[in-house]
Amino acid sequence: MSQAFEKAKFTKKGVSPLGAWAFSLGTAIGWGSFVMTSNTYLKNAGPMGTLIGMLIGMALMAVIAVNVHYMMKIVPDAGGIFAFTKKTLGYDHGFLAAWFMILTYAAMLWANLTSLPLFVRYFVGDFFRFGYMYSIAGYEVYIGEILLCLAAILGVCGIFLVSKRVTVYLQTGMALIFTAAITLVFIVATAKHEGGVATYAPAFSTDGGTPLKQITSVITMAPWAFIGFESIMHHSEEFNFPHKKVLGILLGSVLTTTVLYLFVVQISITAFPENYTSWEGYINNLGAHNGLDALPAFFVARKYLGTFGVILLGTALFCLVATSLFGNLRALSRLLFALGRDGVFPKALGKLNKHDSPIVAILVIVAASAIMPFFGRVTIGWIVDINTVGATICYGYASVCAWKTAKANSNKVVRWTGLIGFVISVCFGLMLVIPTFIGTDTLEAESYFALAIWAVAGFVIFRFVLKYDENKRFANTSIFFIGLMGMIFIILILWMVATTRSTTNDLVSIMTEHLAGGGYTLEQDAFVKALAKETNEKLVLDITLLSIMLFVSMVMVFSVFSIMRKRQIESEKAAFEAKALANTDSLTGVKSKHAYTTHEIRMNERILRGECEDFAVAVCDVNDLKYMNDTFGHEFGDKYITDACRTICVIFKHSPVYRVGGDEFVVIIEHEDFLNRVELIAKLRDFSDENVRTERGVVISMGVYEFVKGRDEDFSTVFRHADQLMYEDKKRLKQFRNYNGNR
Repeated sequence: MSQAFEKAKFTKKGVSPLGAWAFSLGTAIGWGSFVMTSNTYLKNAGPMGTLIGMLIGMALMAVIAVNVHYMMKIVPDAGGIFAFTKKTLGYDHGFLAAWFMILTYAAMLWANLTSLPLFVRYFVGDFFRFGYMYSIAGYEVYIGEILLCLAAILGVCGIFLVSKRVTVYLQTGMALIFTAAITLVFIVATAKHEGGVATYAPAFSTDGGTPLKQITSVITMAPWAFIGFESIMHHSEEFNFPHKKVLGILLGSVLTTTVLYLFVVQISITAFPENYTSWEGYINNLGAHNGLDALPAFFVARKYLGTFGVILLGTALFCLVATSLFGNLRALSRLLFALGRDGVFPKALGKLNKHDSPIVAILVIVAASAIMPFFGRVTIGWIVDINTVGATICYGYASVCAWKTAKANSNKVVRWTGLIGFVISVCFGLMLVIPTFIGTDTLEAESYFALAIWAVAGFVIFRFVLKYDENKRFANTSIFFIGLMGMIFIILILWMVATTRSTTNDLVSIMTEHLAGGGYTLEQDAFVKALAKETNEKLVLDITLLSIMLFVSMVMVFSVFSIMRKRQIESEKAAFEAKALANTDSLTGVKSKHAYTTHEIRMNERILRGECEDFAVAVCDVNDLKYMNDTFGHEFGDKYITDACRTICVIFKHSPVYRVGGDEFVVIIEHEDFLNRVELIAKLRDFSDENVRTERGVVISMGVYEFVKGRDEDFSTVFRHADQLMYEDKKRLKQFRNYNGNR
């Protein structure tokens, strides 16, 4: 990795505590705060079920906030969940957490971006509904509304690239505006509300099942309702305040988000059109209303405050959408920046412009966002449905990282919050993904399909990341990939179940409607056969898509395991070569002192167990090496050593030879050499005596000592005696030289 990308860091600390709160709150709450409160929360759980479920959800998110804050103090780097996970669990998990975090922020960004045409329809009318192009899943796509979305995302991008300080000011101002506006309408609506508590009845939805089920349905939506509050973890390098203050900011954001949701719920049930007897009748029949009448909170604001109330809530809604765009774009750009800076994604993503903004990351996000309006809002809705799954995965990872780090640091409080946060995330995942789990609704077939596509695409992208992983940071454990493949398989099966159920329901509905007239004519028979054929073709297409994704996933698995196996072989080869290098003397090629030490340990173990066979130790010293080095140079001295070593190896050719010093060798005389030791020892001594007499060739002093069971306690004892005998032989050779009148 080049130094430029290694050192890329945010230098302008422009995010204050208030700015951090604004980004946390603005990213967590958006267009859905006005739509989902009516279409989902009130409709499925009623005011009491929503109140209890939201408060429980707030408590659960508070636990996640503690875990996120703890990891932000430990790893205060841009990239948030990626930085936490790679440090704590490794790069494999870091990639997976980042991949689903990307999906989560991108989905929220696109959802709020494509809500702008709806915003205009409610307040201006069909001004941008021109240039009809096509319909997707019943949603009509117009070129005018696409241009509106493009203008919005380009405008936000321009502000980001020009000045970070301006984005912080805008985010803070708009967060304060929508908080104040919603609060003001809530106070007025509550104060002017007539009819007392009775008009709030029923407390729970009459069609939503048991109160427990209704409350659970709201709790299940907690990741969706709060996702984004943790987004400031990606801004860690840009805070101008200590990270210890972040916990208060996160908890404050969670509390504010909860209060604003409940305020909108309260506003929505304080009044309803005169032709309804309760809020429930109004909420369940919103599809029959147009314009602002289809948004209960706006109906109430207009009833109690007139045009001013509509303008007030309209401004709040616009600020909610804008802050969501700013917040999600900022968080997502910091995440991509961190992945680029770390060399996981293309390094260009880790580049900052002169305004300290990740320009390439922002432009990539804008380019992807510019495409999404062409797919229609319904399609994006399928993606938005699965961002709750992405949030759950990331919250689970944050909690596991907090638990593991707290355990290492002996932090008992965070150890518990980390464990609880992980359990919460697992429960969220089960309730969201598994059909009919404790009676809650699950994802649509299209959402399962989108989730499967994203998971498989992540596997493919990971394969390319692995290809350029020069530092071998990824694919270090097979368990991770087995788990990932298992997750993809389960998602695909759930998608197949959901799409089959959807197809079956559609088939039954169509047949019931068509055959309602009674009888069974030839025309009806032809219709049924045609419908059966159409249904069969759809199922075949679904099975084909399922097979393709499974095939791609399996190819990626085998490819990854192939790389892992290749790495393992290379690692084993390198380890073998390193071991061989460590155990081999570079000058002579015989075994090294390291190898001798290792062998000595093994011999001591065998002696201790009484399993050692007969052996002897020969300590050999090359005489006159200093004289040779000083007189003829070290190159000659090296040759002198290698000649001596060759002689020792030729004589003791069935025994290991070790060079344990500059001029010292050790021979472990064993096996056949031990049987012929007397002859071999004499041969080496005769060789040295002859060279002393003729003053030609190397001279080697040698001491030999035989191991005897019961007498010698360890290997070093044998060596020590052999070493003493070597010095005696050195004296003998010196006397022999003097006797012959030699040097």
